[in-house]
Amino acid sequence: MTIQTLPLAVIAVQQQAIRLCAQMKTIAQVDQVFELVSKLISMLDDLDPVSSAIYETVLERRTALLKARQEKSPPPQSYYPVRVKSEQSRTQAASGKRDPERWGRKRRLGDMAALPPHVRDCFTEGERAVLYIVAADIRQNGSCRCTNKEIGDRAGVGLTTTRNALRKACQHGLLSIQHREQWRGKNLANILRMTCQRWLAWLTKFRPALGFHYHSKGVKKTVSSETFSKKNQNRQPAPYPKNSSTGGLQPFAKRKQLLDNG
Repeated sequence: MTIQTLPLAVIAVQQQAIRLCAQMKTIAQVDQVFELVSKLISMLDDLDPVSSAIYETVLERRTALLKARQEKSPPPQSYYPVRVKSEQSRTQAASGKRDPERWGRKRRLGDMAALPPHVRDCFTEGERAVLYIVAADIRQNGSCRCTNKEIGDRAGVGLTTTRNALRKACQHGLLSIQHREQWRGKNLANILRMTCQRWLAWLTKFRPALGFHYHSKGVKKTVSSETFSKKNQNRQPAPYPKNSSTGGLQPFAKRKQLLDNG
């Protein structure tokens, strides 16, 4: 039985049950949805997939709420499975293996003195590396339009460190962030602009070449998979003009002609 062959009354009850399923947080609300599901089952001879899914969802939610009441714990707020807690402590997790290349890049860029002294101590080493990347793009292009993931990869830090650095920079009045949201689509990358005149003066005086030709430093370039012969196999040499001494022939043809005549 498909949805197209169901009576309109059954479809209306299903839609009402689905709306209530998204709102049920207490056992009373679950019981209300369960009454609708029981009514739905009585209206059908064969249980269709939609009604079966609603029935299973109501039973799972009721079981979870009853278990939370017996254990005197708060009910689950999400339908997603709870992630198993790691046996490692935060110190052990933070001291795991790191990529030496990213680690070295973060330490190198974090010590580049891209921030003025009055705010340098407010940021960690990784956050200073992030702001170095942002300042380099702003000096070279007028604004930074990279995503947080791209900035973090270039600075050698994670996504959380990148977000923390940008948030703290906005709080200290160093940057302005323009969000570019799209309707029914993935948001575009934010536009970052420098608003602190003291920071601009610092970069002009102590880091005048910051950002220029940065794309060749610290970031791997993609190597072309084509060989030199493949790139040049379709390239034809430019012919000589026909009114020249060679009459449109190439130099090697001219040499062969001279040898034949000699």
